[in-house]
Amino acid sequence: MNVLLVDDQELIVNSIKEGLTWDKLGVDKVYCATNSYEAKFLIMNYPIDLLITDIEMPEEDGIALAEWVQEFSEEIIIVFLTSHPSFQYAREGLRLHVFDYLLQPIRFSELSDLVSRVEHQIRQRHESKRNRQNALFARQHRNAVFDSLVLKALNNREEDMWDAWNDLEELYRKKHGGFVVYLMLFTVHQWELVHREWTDRLIRTVLSNILGEIYEEEEAEVGIANIDAGNYWGFLQLKEAVDREIFRKRTECFLEQVERTGAFRISIIARDIPVKRQGLVLRELKKQILAGAKPGTIYWEDISCGKGEGQDAVRQSIAYIEEHIYLKLSRQEVAAQVHLNPEYFSKLFRRETGLSFKDFVLQEKMKRAARLLSDTKMPVGLIASRVGFDNFSHFSQTFRGYYKMSPQEYRQKHETS
Repeated sequence: MNVLLVDDQELIVNSIKEGLTWDKLGVDKVYCATNSYEAKFLIMNYPIDLLITDIEMPEEDGIALAEWVQEFSEEIIIVFLTSHPSFQYAREGLRLHVFDYLLQPIRFSELSDLVSRVEHQIRQRHESKRNRQNALFARQHRNAVFDSLVLKALNNREEDMWDAWNDLEELYRKKHGGFVVYLMLFTVHQWELVHREWTDRLIRTVLSNILGEIYEEEEAEVGIANIDAGNYWGFLQLKEAVDREIFRKRTECFLEQVERTGAFRISIIARDIPVKRQGLVLRELKKQILAGAKPGTIYWEDISCGKGEGQDAVRQSIAYIEEHIYLKLSRQEVAAQVHLNPEYFSKLFRRETGLSFKDFVLQEKMKRAARLLSDTKMPVGLIASRVGFDNFSHFSQTFRGYYKMSPQEYRQKHETS
């Protein structure tokens, strides 16, 4: 903070300057002037935060100087000094929004208290201005900031991303009182075709606006990052976590609304819990991007899923496998039926069954085939098709590898027994 002292008596100016320990009050520089013209020159050439000026001065008084200062810069705080208390002066001070009005001779303790109050106000003003500038920058360059965060996180530069991340968190927390983040990965399908008509900026705007509207009551702020063709990272900032079921339903609603625009189609990889280690989660989600992901599908990536929830998902997938054993079942297809990311589904399936998805499906197909061989007179070729084999030779070789005998030998053995 810089202070300008103005009085037509140089002795008084010097006395005030020497009377306080200015640096302990947060003052960097004290300038002095003995008339309005000197004061104006200093104000125009040096950064002044606080003007302490005498009112009664020859040629141009302190009131005229204050009026000029108001026009020059509204941020300079003004304090009047006078040896003669006057209602007229007080009224002029109110009109000019003067910070305070002190009588001479000045008590240094009183002046020290005043300077401390001004310094506090200026500090608050500067902090408020800085916050507004940061908020404006964040709004104007939000997506660029998130682009940088994603790029650093995916390149294992988490330490570099924390300063920017902490600034975003601080801005949101000051406005709303809390801060949690949900991460989603949106893949735009038929990217080359879409990108001919839709710019990257428009795609981000559509995704951001729809997601923001869905969470409008929660005062959400949304950032959309894009560092590779067709893949967009969604950062949903909220005051507090929402119920997991509600989050899933709203994500489905978001997907429906994007589809309804008819502009482009997306698939989503998402977590239904807030994240804490953003860099690690970004890398995990990046690994799950699938070339075969279906548009209009949500793949849930939730490694914190409880054991009970995991068992339910596996039970549902097993039921689906048994009902569709006649198909060539893929991991992606079955994972989509239980709304899980295929990579996570594989880990969960092995954890619950002790088998890989591929081995489990083969086991079930062979068990079904064996049952049909022993319990029916159905031709072996038809049995092969009933368990998802369109090539008899391949079925026969697979069955022999599993049971150490051919399908015909298996039937004969069970007929005689």
